[in-house]
Amino acid sequence: MTVTSSHNPATVSQTITYTATVALQAPASGTVTGTVQFEVDGVAVGPPVVLVNGQATSPGVSGLAPGSHSVRAIFLGTATHAPSAGNLAQTVQ
Repeated sequence: MTVTSSHNPATVSQTITYTATVALQAPASGTVTGTVQFEVDGVAVGPPVVLVNGQATSPGVSGLAPGSHSVRAIFLGTATHAPSAGNLAQTVQ
């Protein structure tokens, strides 16, 4: 799983969204379904987000203090796909 930020680094006044991409591992084919929970500094950002074409985008996050923040996207898994997670270091200036 990969996690990207709409702004990294970001400024204090920017609203940031995060996108998680969940891909199947070979030899599997198709698109993963299910949900992803986003967290910033260990705190959930909204409810789990449904994957669309293997991607999920977080609700907007604003008001982060200057510094480094830990972003985590957790794929909650399905009956046929194991849970997984991805991390990102978010910098706010």
